[in-house]
Amino acid sequence: MFIDFLSGIIDSVLLTKKLYYEKNMMKISSQQHIIAAICH
Repeated sequence: MFIDFLSGIIDSVLLTKKLYYEKNMMKISSQQHIIAAICH
């Protein structure tokens, strides 16, 4: 019971980190597109 609760917390933390990371990657890539558009 406690193990299930613990793994549930770990899963949600990992999911949150993954979403945060993906959002940052998208932000970075869109900034690069904007910079490329300005340079060209």
